[in-house]
Amino acid sequence: MKVVKNNWIVTTTLFLYAILLCMTIIFYQERLNIDSSYYFFKTLNRGFFYIEHQRYVLAIAELPVVLGGWLGLSLKHIVVLYSVWHVLFFFLIGALLLYHYKKTSYILLMLSLQTIGILYSFVNPIFELYYGVALAAWLYIILKENSRLHPRHYIMLAVLSFFIISSHPFNIILYAGIIATDFIRRKKNVLPLTAISLVLIFLLTKSLFISDYEQGKIWWTFNFAQNKTYENLFTLSYWQQHLLFLWRHYFDWLLLVPLFLVVGFRYLSSIVFLITVSLFVLVVGFAHLSFTMLAPSGYAEQVFFISIPVVLFCLFIEILPLVKNYWLVRSIPLVIFFLVGMRLYKQYNLGKDYSQRVVWIQQQTMRAMENNNCKALILVPENANISHYLGWDIPFTSMVYSSMQKGKRTFSIVPMHVGDSNFFYNIAESTYYFRLEEIMPMAELDNHYFDFCAQEKYRFVR
Repeated sequence: MKVVKNNWIVTTTLFLYAILLCMTIIFYQERLNIDSSYYFFKTLNRGFFYIEHQRYVLAIAELPVVLGGWLGLSLKHIVVLYSVWHVLFFFLIGALLLYHYKKTSYILLMLSLQTIGILYSFVNPIFELYYGVALAAWLYIILKENSRLHPRHYIMLAVLSFFIISSHPFNIILYAGIIATDFIRRKKNVLPLTAISLVLIFLLTKSLFISDYEQGKIWWTFNFAQNKTYENLFTLSYWQQHLLFLWRHYFDWLLLVPLFLVVGFRYLSSIVFLITVSLFVLVVGFAHLSFTMLAPSGYAEQVFFISIPVVLFCLFIEILPLVKNYWLVRSIPLVIFFLVGMRLYKQYNLGKDYSQRVVWIQQQTMRAMENNNCKALILVPENANISHYLGWDIPFTSMVYSSMQKGKRTFSIVPMHVGDSNFFYNIAESTYYFRLEEIMPMAELDNHYFDFCAQEKYRFVR
């Protein structure tokens, strides 16, 4: 799959990327959702990178917010750049690899990593695992394409390794699989020993500064006395439901698995270890999904995602660059383009669905403005259709939305249920409700972007 022979592949890939980038602009407000909105608000308000759980790859995701704040850009422009950047980052890596190594499969890989198996993450694009996987693909390709490593390669590999290892626990195992695959190819011990040393140093440092959140996750994963989800692995009905779940929501991934096995059977010797190690991640991911979680959701999508690069890395990095058959060289990209197009269509429809959330927040903000109510409580029935779109980020996301409007006054909209009002009545006038009963002082807000109309108590909008 060389560039000079397959310009139509590059052109089609760029066209699909252009569609995806346009969607990030059209739905820039919809993509400010849950974690995406959380890190945006924290970064913008403090004027610098906001890193949690020693996942330093977040700095890459937050780069447009930091730069936009330093340059004094308008809030709307920063939000748009933030939405576009999550796609542009993958594209830039793919374009760089295409230019340097002249293989179309590499830029197609980066596009596939943002579409194959991705739906809900379109409206919540910031996830450390995704960024770590993109960097892992870059590292894998550097190792694959350079039989002799020079000092500049080692520097680049060291930087990539740092971000990959620290990005997410699943990526540590993916990283180990890549290094093991390279060891099988090179038969040299220096790189694996260096990589193992980096992982051990990181894990040791991590153990000294581990957050309560990650400690709780690890404790739950290996607490076999209380974590009964592992029992699902020995239940036939669970696997049947899981396969049905995959067929309904990950048909594109399931289609690529047999394609990978049929086309790549002759190349499997160099990637067996990668698949074996990564299967552990897949099993752990399955164990975290109980029967009740076998439904389409952002959480299920994030847990399952690690199985996607296991197949895509092998297909795009190991196999497709070596395929010489005339019909395979042309038919495989067509299949992938079809699957990517289907995912883009689903992502577009999801973006339209989440427009209801944006409209609802804007409507409630207008009601609050009309009542001169800076801190508005909105009673939402538990069975209301809009409840599906209202997450824990609404209080600070509404602050961002309102501050983007003409006049730049900040309003906080808090959806609530009956019986929760006493908590809000006790919040001091000089503070605001951030999330999950977390109260923050208004004095710590960046007044260039956030300016409440007054210090007052939370009250219901009439």
